[in-house]
Amino acid sequence: MAVLPALTAVLCTAALALSLVAFGRPASASASEVVRALPGTPPSSAWPAAGQAALAVDGGGQYTSSPGQDPVPTASTAKLMTAYVFLSRYPLAPGQAGRSFTVSADEAARYPARLARSESVVPLRPGQRMSEREALQALLAASANNVADELARWYGSDPVAFVAEMNRTAHRLGMDATHYTDPSGLHTTSITTAADQVRLLRAALRLPDFATLASSSYTDINGHHHTNTNPLLGRDGVFAGKTGTTRAAGHNLVFAARRETTAGPRIIVGAVLHQPDTATLKTAVQHLITNSLVTAPVVRKGEVLAWAHDDWGRSTALHAARDLLVTAPPGSSATLAIEPTTALTSSAPAGTTAARAVVTDIQPTDNSRTRNASGAPATDEDHHPDERASITLQTQTPLPRTPPLMWLPLRPLAWLTEAVTP
Repeated sequence: MAVLPALTAVLCTAALALSLVAFGRPASASASEVVRALPGTPPSSAWPAAGQAALAVDGGGQYTSSPGQDPVPTASTAKLMTAYVFLSRYPLAPGQAGRSFTVSADEAARYPARLARSESVVPLRPGQRMSEREALQALLAASANNVADELARWYGSDPVAFVAEMNRTAHRLGMDATHYTDPSGLHTTSITTAADQVRLLRAALRLPDFATLASSSYTDINGHHHTNTNPLLGRDGVFAGKTGTTRAAGHNLVFAARRETTAGPRIIVGAVLHQPDTATLKTAVQHLITNSLVTAPVVRKGEVLAWAHDDWGRSTALHAARDLLVTAPPGSSATLAIEPTTALTSSAPAGTTAARAVVTDIQPTDNSRTRNASGAPATDEDHHPDERASITLQTQTPLPRTPPLMWLPLRPLAWLTEAVTP
């Protein structure tokens, strides 16, 4: 008859299965999810009154874009693509000068005429040797149209083929509203959108030393120092980008800025296009940066997210072990999944971890999270850095002991972790 006590011991210490249903879920959510809203007004309130803009947080999928993303002339923002294509073929390691190239006599001879047309150029001499780093600094810092044309020739001797590669690259990056007809952006037929430019700068910042090149200055062959054309460089966290200004395109800036938050540093990539003047452009960019992010708890320490029930109607609450902070555009919604971690056992002590709440998705209010800043389907690289952030859920009281064997129902003992909608 020793079997009965042994069986009782086994049943009383058996692991207890978890089946999770979220606490406080909306009627439309699946049973294991909680959706929480971050405070604040969505970034759409920060869009410029004219033109267009777009924004991505951490280079991730948490983007927003203003209405009316119709293609407009690129102006010199096209040079971002020129640099990206060139660096993709000729990578430049940090601190290295890179390959050396020779300025053509034809391009050097065009300098006076370009200058007379008020083009953005730097002085070039026939036969002048330029390192790759010098050329890219002249392109991105001084915004030199003549160096853009030389880079296209140095790339493979055929500038037309270079422009074709620019367009192939744009297509590969999902920049479906962009089309280039020249490497400098001087042509009004080179067109883009703010959302596409965000996509491009996100990709360019992954190249070694691109951020350094885009924040550099340039000293020309005559010893003249050209400061970077970016009017916000070094201000408001802006550390890289590209300007562009023509009569047809207006004033434009594609930028990357670093925002310090209570959850740590965040990178913001944005674009503001077709502004009437530099002052308006700067104000629009600063407003976007300032209003781009909020850090807030989507779960508070001690909050009950689920309940554990047994077959006899007894229950114990599962509490958040700490605050769960999320940094995202104001007004975003965060989806949390409640997942089992450790099987509960009868008489488990207070403080036993039974589940966790995991951030599975963060959606800006303005745009669908299923599409990225270019309008193309989101990929793994579009995931927000706070996705998969998690907290543990713990008991705050010991679990009750299993009743005597004679009271057990004729089915396996189990705890169900279940949420009760408030």
